[in-house]
Amino acid sequence: MSESTASVISAGELRRKMAVIESERAAEALARQRHLQEEEQHKREMFLHEHLDVAERMPRLMARIEKAAAAGQGELLLGTFPSAWLADKGRAINSNDPSWPATLTGVARQFYDIYRRELEPQGFRLRCQIISFPDGMLGDVGVYLDW
Repeated sequence: MSESTASVISAGELRRKMAVIESERAAEALARQRHLQEEEQHKREMFLHEHLDVAERMPRLMARIEKAAAAGQGELLLGTFPSAWLADKGRAINSNDPSWPATLTGVARQFYDIYRRELEPQGFRLRCQIISFPDGMLGDVGVYLDW
C-alpha cells in the first residue's frame, strides 16, 4: 500500500460512521420527542387537576386587569391551552355554540365558575376563542376577559 492510500478511509468505513451518526441523531430526536410528550402530559395533568385558590389568585388577577386598563386596553388575555383538552376538542367554542362553557374541563372550568360567581356580576365578560389552526385543525384556545 502506498503512503498516499494509507490515509484514505474506505467508503465502507465512511458508511459505517455515517450509520452510527445517523443512529445517534435518531436516538437524540426520539429522546427530545419523549421529553416533549412527558412535558405536555405534565401540563395537561396540572390543567386537569390543579385547584384554583380564589383568595390567592384574585388579587393578582385584579392587578393584571388594572394594569391593562391603565394601558388603555379593554381586554386581557388570561391564558391559552390546547383545544384538545376540552371535552369536544374545541368545536363548540369554534362554532360559537352558546353551550361552549359545558365543554370546559380542569382549570378552565374552575375559572369559568369563578368568573360567573365573582366577575360577571361586576360587569366583566369572558370570551374563549380558537386562536391557532395548525395544519387547518383547531389549535389553542385563548381565554379573554373584557370590560
